[in-house]
Amino acid sequence: MKKLLMFMVFSLSLFVFSGCGVSQNDWIKKDYYEDGQLKFDGNYKNWKAEGVHKVYYKNWQLQAEGNYKDWKLDWSLKQYYENGQLYIDGNYKNWKKEWMYKMFYEDGKIDSESNWKNWKTDWLFKSYDKNWNIKSEVSWKDWKKEWVFKWYYENWQLKIEGNVKGWKLDWILKLYDENGQLQNEDNYKEGKREWVQKIYDENWQLRAEIIIEEWKGVGIWKFWKEDGSLLEEINCDKEDCSETVEQLNKIKQPI
Repeated sequence: MKKLLMFMVFSLSLFVFSGCGVSQNDWIKKDYYEDGQLKFDGNYKNWKAEGVHKVYYKNWQLQAEGNYKDWKLDWSLKQYYENGQLYIDGNYKNWKKEWMYKMFYEDGKIDSESNWKNWKTDWLFKSYDKNWNIKSEVSWKDWKKEWVFKWYYENWQLKIEGNVKGWKLDWILKLYDENGQLQNEDNYKEGKREWVQKIYDENWQLRAEIIIEEWKGVGIWKFWKEDGSLLEEINCDKEDCSETVEQLNKIKQPI
């Protein structure tokens, strides 16, 4: 996400790189390093970026290039490492309504990719490690109304899976171990005011089910043995469930 913000800032800086101090509506702008080497080259029409704009490193290597059409309507941007390898590749259509970008590691492997439709309405983001393994995946629908996120282990195995509806109102969170076995399942309603948690052992056997409201234990808490038979039931409406936390810690498997 930090790289995405850097990309957006760099996109804007390429447009305003140095357009001050001119008196004509249409012009070609060139900037140079102190040694006379070309640093920036761009075209402007009616005081707005139009056509190809380029920025160079001191070693003459191309740092970034942008191609603008009607400024805010359609434009593309590419940014490069000093070794010439593509770093960022982005394209915009209808300004903020639809755009995509990709970021790459210096060896050319993809770092992350994102696709936007209708700006904040629909969005898909994926990130990868240097071995092409997916690290995370996030998708939005209707901005904060509904979104799904996933995080993965280095072996491509799903680690965390979440589904949110109504932003903080209703959401489901699942945690897995490196073998793909479900370890924890949490269901939230209206933020964290009502919370149902299920805990599993390494054999996928349900070991505990608890209910929490306003961060306090309520209702019937259930615990099962390894063979699936009921171990204990606790009525937290009548009893103090604070000591039960130790029992939960013994059942939980490290994630």
